[in-house]
Amino acid sequence: MKPVAGSALILLSLLSSLIPKDDPIWNDYEKALQPLTPFRRKRLIGDIVDVLRQQYAYPDQAEKKVARIFNSLKNGEYDSITDNEEFRMRVAQDLGNTIFCLDNKISPSFSGPYIAFHEPSWLLKGSQWSENKQIQKMNFEREKYIKEDSYGFRNITLDTETIPSKTIATLRITQLYELDLPGMLFAITEKMNSIADADILILDLRSCFGMGEDIVAYILSYLFDEPKPLTKTIDRNGVVHNTTSTIPIAELPRGAKLYGGQKPIYVLTNRWSGLQAKLLAYSLQAYQRAVIVGEEVLMAGWAGWAGRRETRVELCEDVFGKGWWTMWVQTLRTVHLATGSDWPEGGLKSDVVVEENGDARLAAIEFEKGRIEREEGLEKQDELK
Repeated sequence: MKPVAGSALILLSLLSSLIPKDDPIWNDYEKALQPLTPFRRKRLIGDIVDVLRQQYAYPDQAEKKVARIFNSLKNGEYDSITDNEEFRMRVAQDLGNTIFCLDNKISPSFSGPYIAFHEPSWLLKGSQWSENKQIQKMNFEREKYIKEDSYGFRNITLDTETIPSKTIATLRITQLYELDLPGMLFAITEKMNSIADADILILDLRSCFGMGEDIVAYILSYLFDEPKPLTKTIDRNGVVHNTTSTIPIAELPRGAKLYGGQKPIYVLTNRWSGLQAKLLAYSLQAYQRAVIVGEEVLMAGWAGWAGRRETRVELCEDVFGKGWWTMWVQTLRTVHLATGSDWPEGGLKSDVVVEENGDARLAAIEFEKGRIEREEGLEKQDELK
C-alpha cells in the first residue's frame, strides 16, 4: 500500500479492520485516500475554479473567490498540504466558508460554495432494495418526529388583559417544515384560523429555522388582504426559473379565515432565525406589513436569500473516484419582488431594537400601546376641529 498522511491514514487504518483487502471496494478507498500530490491539488483547484466560473449564481463574487484561490496558489500556501481534509479546510477559507460575527458574537451563517471530502455512502450500502427500505424508514421516522413536534408550531396564547379591549395573539414558530408533508396543511390552517379574530398578532420567529418557500407563502396568505408577489429565482445570466406569491383566499382550504392586511403585526426575531424564517420576516417588513422587533441587525451573513438553490457537483472523479470530493454551489439566487434585492446589505434590521437578552414581546406591546395612544390623540384632534 502507498503511504498515506494525516486523517487519511487513520481512516484507512479503521477500514482495514472492517473491510478485507481483497474486497473490491478496498481499491476505491486506497485510490481516494492517497496523499495529495501537486498533480492532485492542481486538478482539484482546476475543477473548483471551473464550477465557480460556469455555475455560481454570482459571477462577480465567483471571480473574487477565484482570485483568492489563485493568490494562495501563487504564494505557495497549498504546497505543503498533503492531507485531503486539511486541504479542504484551507480552500474553504478562500471560498468564504467562515462563520460571521456580529459585534464579536457568533452568527450561524456561512457564505460561498461549500466543498467536502468524505466517504461516499454508496460504498458501504447494500442492495438498491435495502437502500430504498432505509429511505422509507427514515422518511417515516421524520414524519413521526414532525408530528410530535406539533409541525413546528407552539401553542397560541390569547392575551385579553394587557391592552384594554384588545386581544393579543402570540404565535411562536420554531420550525418551518415543507408544506407538502402529511398533516402539515391542516395543522397550519388550524393555527392561522385561531389567530384570525385577534386584534394584534405577535409572530415569534426567534431561533426559527425554515426549509421551504411554499410554507412561507402559505402563512403570508393569511396576513394580507390580497395576493402579494414574493420571490423569483434567477440564474447567473438573469434567466427566471421560478416565481412565488401568496395565495388568493379563494384557493385556500375551505373554512380558511384571514387575519387580514390591516391589523398590527409584530415579528420577534434574533440572530438565530434562519433560512425561510428570515424570508417570512423580510417579506412582512418589505411590504410594510409588520414591525420587526429584536437586536439591531438580524440574520446577516448569507450570500443571498434562504431560498438559495444549491447544486451538488462531483469533483475529480477520475483522480479520486466517484463521490469523494463534492462541491455544493448556488446555481440560482432568489430575488424578493417587493424590493428587487436578494438580501439587504448588512442583514435585516429591526424597527424596534431590543438587547440580546431583552424582553422582545414586552417591547412589541409597549410599541403598540404608544401607537394606539398616538392614534387616539389624532382622533381627538379631529373631533376638536
